[in-house]
Amino acid sequence: MIKLKCFLASVVFIFSLTPYLYADGNSGCGLGSVLMSGNKGSSAHSSATTSNGLFNNQMFGITSGTSNCKPDSAVENEAKTKLYMAVNYHNLTEEMSRGEGEYLATYANMLGCSEESYNEFGKVTKEKFSQIVISAENSTQLLQNTIDMIQNNKLLKQSCTI
Repeated sequence: MIKLKCFLASVVFIFSLTPYLYADGNSGCGLGSVLMSGNKGSSAHSSATTSNGLFNNQMFGITSGTSNCKPDSAVENEAKTKLYMAVNYHNLTEEMSRGEGEYLATYANMLGCSEESYNEFGKVTKEKFSQIVISAENSTQLLQNTIDMIQNNKLLKQSCTI
């Protein structure tokens, strides 16, 4: 019986320390984050981290986007951009050929380009239309071609945060 208690105490101790390996000054997300929200100090941080470790719920929270966990913004932005492109493909490519328009400005915005660079973005998409659009077999390839275009343009590379 004593061996079982020691074993269980060891397991609980190990699981309670696991989140500290990933902590960067806060308790992250998970049930502990929800329970301790609004509380400050090391005791709240320790309680939140211990709760996250004991209930081992951070993986669920990260996967589902619940318990104060947010999905990776880069992945989320890429998914939104691909959806936007799929839904607006015809209008977007038409405006790319002209080098201007609302769909094109929205696309530039989704790629993290500053508003000041929209004119350059439009100009370059018009100039490189055949390389960007015509050579693309699908919206994923169109996105990659656009990213390549941004990376190869000095001004856009500085003003777009893809």
